[in-house]
Amino acid sequence: MKAPMALLPGNVLTHQIFVVTNFPYVLASGDTINFLDYHMAKDAGVFAAPTTSTNHTERTDYEDHEGVHKYDYGKICPPPQWFIEAEAAKAAKAKQTAMSATLKLDQEKAAEGSPLYQYRLGQRYLTGNGVETNLAKARELFQKSADQGNADAAAELKKLSQNAAHQAN
Repeated sequence: MKAPMALLPGNVLTHQIFVVTNFPYVLASGDTINFLDYHMAKDAGVFAAPTTSTNHTERTDYEDHEGVHKYDYGKICPPPQWFIEAEAAKAAKAKQTAMSATLKLDQEKAAEGSPLYQYRLGQRYLTGNGVETNLAKARELFQKSADQGNADAAAELKKLSQNAAHQAN
């Protein structure tokens, strides 16, 4: 699949206007291509602007620039491995930050007595999500939440009791 063509400004020294096909990175409107990237493309001749009428008397914006060159970067390539790894590390750090913030919120709200957050924190202790697995702590939080009318916490307490009775037999 070919990338769309774009009319892009050239480097700052020449302010040359040219058309690029198959540029390997996404560019936003107004981005410039630096000198080294500009010279990595193959000169593909002069851009033939599409006509918008059948009588060919109307000019397009591209035709207003004399000698609009077309450059082709060839086959679209994936981003370099270092870029993929850097983006993955950035995403992992963002995920860890979000998970830490969510855990902190769960802990604060549970300490304030919120039955919903007591239940959520109990789930964390039950499954080991962000904290060490601690069934006694999970049971305690579920009990506090169930005492305030949380049906989900009461159901978890029932499951824990059934599992404990089943394991005892």
